[in-house]
Amino acid sequence: MENKNSHIKKEGFKIPENYFENFEERLMHTIANEKVPDFPKETGFKIPDTYFEDVEIDILAKISSENVKPIRKISWVKRFNYIAGSVAAIIIVALGINSIFNGNNEINTLTATDIENSIEAGYLPISSYDVGEAFSDDIATITMTNSNELSEDDIINYLSVYNITQEEE
Repeated sequence: MENKNSHIKKEGFKIPENYFENFEERLMHTIANEKVPDFPKETGFKIPDTYFEDVEIDILAKISSENVKPIRKISWVKRFNYIAGSVAAIIIVALGINSIFNGNNEINTLTATDIENSIEAGYLPISSYDVGEAFSDDIATITMTNSNELSEDDIINYLSVYNITQEEE
């Protein structure tokens, strides 16, 4: 087994040799020869003169039957309601956890058209800025790769859609 203090290089405290062998004799010699400060005669705490005579009366007055609040008992109907509520809560939590872990979530069954219809109907407030932010990297990649690769058919199609004609000279 490894020593727990192996990380300590030097011991922190040193005492003289034979220090504890005659410690009691030296202590008694010091007390007998030197002046030890006097201990105070009073403790600093005072109690009233009649405290111990009146304490029994005060305690009995505090615990008298007039000051004691009655113990309220819970009826069996309330107790049944508490138990039934607890059982119902446990069942609801168990069913909720079961449905979460079984993957019966509706989010997994949504299609792209459902999401698109929700956005168009205004149920999901999303703007063009949000779309641009979400797909900014993809849009930049598409524009960089396709910027110089326009075919002649694409150009003719674009010109025909927007009714652009070439002027004859």
